[in-house]
Amino acid sequence: MAEKRTWSVYTPVYPWAGLWGTSAASRRAADGTVTQPAQAAFLTLDKDGDAAGAKAAADDTKQITHVHVTCVPGTEDDFIEACLANAASSVLEPDNLRFDVLRHRDEPNKFMLIEVYATGEGPVAHKATPHYNEWRTTVEPFMQEPRRARKFRAVFPTDPAAWKMTLHEM
Repeated sequence: MAEKRTWSVYTPVYPWAGLWGTSAASRRAADGTVTQPAQAAFLTLDKDGDAAGAKAAADDTKQITHVHVTCVPGTEDDFIEACLANAASSVLEPDNLRFDVLRHRDEPNKFMLIEVYATGEGPVAHKATPHYNEWRTTVEPFMQEPRRARKFRAVFPTDPAAWKMTLHEM
């Protein structure tokens, strides 16, 4: 590692427990049994030493962004309410694969939004939606500092379908 790793613990605000259900997040069937593919798909090294699937990862069009928000203390509940409305609408966008809202465990006025879009056009289209613009206007006075975004490239899972949040079958 080039630098010492760090971590923070967040708790989910959205999706709440009943909505988690992607193959990436859970390998449990509706009856509670654990399901695994016959052969687990782990990354392996090919004869040239490159990770199998590295070309697919390099060609990946997914746009993954972590948005960090620090709220003015006392505005957290209003921020959550606005985020729930935005997230619930965002997951219905055609290019959206995930939209998670997380709250820092030890600093309750800090949040992280995790947005995953299938292509680079997804975030652009998202920012043109009425629900995003309403969210942005609503939460602006709640922000203690400007929000910060970091973009990431997916390494795993390699199957795009594994990213899409789906409802659990009851």
